[in-house]
Amino acid sequence: MTCSNCKQAISTADTKCPHCNYTITRHLKINYPKASLGKRFAAAVIDYLLLSVPIFLYTFGYTIDRARILNNEEQLAADYNSLIYITSALYFIYYLLHDAILKDKSIGKYAMGLRVVNIKNNQRISLIDSVKRNGILAIAAVIPYVNSLYVIAEVIFILMSPKGQRIADSLLHYQVVETDQLSMIIETYEIEDF
Repeated sequence: MTCSNCKQAISTADTKCPHCNYTITRHLKINYPKASLGKRFAAAVIDYLLLSVPIFLYTFGYTIDRARILNNEEQLAADYNSLIYITSALYFIYYLLHDAILKDKSIGKYAMGLRVVNIKNNQRISLIDSVKRNGILAIAAVIPYVNSLYVIAEVIFILMSPKGQRIADSLLHYQVVETDQLSMIIETYEIEDF
């Protein structure tokens, strides 16, 4: 092992470089394996259905109920549009935060045995991390035509990435991993100094 400051050989037990007195900071470098694409797809479907189905049923039921009460097509259209905006905002907020709902996983990821980790510091992701991770895709989702192109780009990126990372994951150092593999992974790590 070498000191990252003076490049001289040091012992793995050293906390300061004996040559330049540089403080050695170590962290675990864990190479997480790529999570199953089938599990990731199933988790995404579960997350989508958990919010979409109730919103659809509520919107549909509300519209039918209001149609019976109002007999006014203009008011019904205004009510429906307001409801669409509200449900879209709820979906947008859920999508931003969903990876941190159950600490470091969405409900779909929990059901499929997956979680999101920050591979730079090997910590579970926070609420802020979830917003950063999902923000780009959430913003792209509300822009017509861009949303479809971005989703296609994300799928291609996930398939081609050796770690199965999305575009934001690669930029921000996040990775979806299988929770049952974590105990085996922690046992095989290497120490690296900053």
